[in-house]
Order: sequence, then structure tokens, then C-alpha cells
Amino acid sequence: VKVTNTDQFKKMVELMEENQEMAQGLMAYPGTKEEWRENWERIARVLNLLGPPTRKAGEWQKVWLDLKIKVKKKLAVNEHSGIDENSFRVYLLKGIEKRVANILNLNKLNSPTSKTAKSPKSYPDKNFINDGLPVIDCAAEPAIKIEKMSPEYEYETFSEYATRMPDSPKDQTEQEPSTECDVFIPDSPSLLSDSSLLRENVDDTAEDRTNLMTEQVEYLKKIEKHMDDCATSLRTLVRIKKEKYKLYKQDLLDQRKYRRLKLKVQLNTLALKRKKLAVIEIP
Repeated sequence: VKVTNTDQFKKMVELMEENQEMAQGLMAYPGTKEEWRENWERIARVLNLLGPPTRKAGEWQKVWLDLKIKVKKKLAVNEHSGIDENSFRVYLLKGIEKRVANILNLNKLNSPTSKTAKSPKSYPDKNFINDGLPVIDCAAEPAIKIEKMSPEYEYETFSEYATRMPDSPKDQTEQEPSTECDVFIPDSPSLLSDSSLLRENVDDTAEDRTNLMTEQVEYLKKIEKHMDDCATSLRTLVRIKKEKYKLYKQDLLDQRKYRRLKLKVQLNTLALKRKKLAVIEIP
């Protein structure tokens, strides 16, 4: 698993701040697809210089997409926590995540009920990764029936809404076509598919994190085994040096003892020679 380092993340956000049209996606980019690919190739070369890891241009697009999805998910949870009184989960955006939110203008466009929140139409491209955002055409006639919420259902949750719908068809009223997107449609197929896509991305991210943690545990086990081997080798080396020092010390003692014995023999020999000389000198 390739883990992007901090310098690469900072440089990527810096490059996207310089060219926010690329950060928004291919449809917001004013140039051609060839220019789009060339710019991503240039970005990939710059980011690879800060590696490891190194990636291709398409892989760096995936990293940028994952970062955007992560920020959008946190903002969506924060928005839901502000609506649902029973929810207490709030994410605080870090420095890089705040910069990503500012690049994408998510602080203004993250609310699906906003009148200015629009997503451009997209078409498939093998070298482009779509953000998976819902497409809302405000100028067209609604393709589905919009339910007018009565006061008694004003504060119901989505699960209660989904449970009530099949049993109360009489509560549903058809509304005249509107040119402004001022109603949030919880049962819209595009939004439901986008929610399922978000759940799949979250599951994939959790699985990737689990695999990464498993690999880290295995790597730490290898490090621990290597350290144990190093400790065993060091203990063996210390024991060998102690034995060597002991033998060296014993050798010094033996040499000293040998010199003393040799000196004693020489003294005894000298004493005998003196006695012989004294006997010869006597008349």
C-alpha cells in the first residue's frame, strides 16, 4: 500500500490552489482534455520528486478525489449533526482539509437545500474520475413528484419518512413545476445512488485502513524479531569479549610468573657459580 507523505499532500493542495479550475473537475476546466492530461502529468512529476511513494497521473487524480470525498463526508456529517438533535458527531477540519474546502467552496455549496448549489453535467471519460455528485437541473421540469411536507411531518427523520411513504399515499400531492431548486428530495434516485456510492467509498476506505494497519503490525513484528536477533548477537559479542579479556589477563599472569621463575633460576645459577669460584680460590 502506497502512503502519501505530508509534503506531497501539502504540495498537491498548493498546486490545486494555484489552479482551482482543475481542482473542481474536468468539466470546470476551460482547456481541452489533452491539456488536462498534460497538467496532471506535470503535477505527477512534481509530486513524485517529493516521494516515495511515486504514482502515475491517474493515481494522483485518485488521491485528490479521495481527499475531496473525505472532506465532503466530514462536512456532510457536521451538517447532519446541526439538523438532528440526537446526533453529536462533529468533525473538525485540519489545516489541509480546510484549504481543500476553501478550494472547492464547500463551505457554501455543501448544503443540498441551497438554491445556488448546482453540479455540472458530466460524461464518462476513461482518464477522468467523476466526483459522484448528484446532477440537479434547476431549469428543467421535475421528473418526479415532490411531496409537500405537512406540519405534523416537518421534523420527522428520513427513516420515519421512508416508513410512512408506502402506507400514506393520500398524503402525497403533486406540485407545480418550479424553476428554483429550493426543496430537498430525500427519495431522489440520484441522491440515493450517491449515498450508496459514499457508503461504498467509506467501506473501501475502512478496508484499506484495516489492511494498512495489518501490514503495519506485521512490519512491527519483523522489526521486533530483528531487534531480538540484534540483542542476541550483542550479548554473544559481549560474552566473547569477556572471555577474550579473561584469557588475555591469564596470559599476562602466566608471562609474569614465567619471568619470575626464570629470574629465580638465573639467581640460583649465579649463586652456584660464586660457590665454585670461592672453592677454586682457596689454597
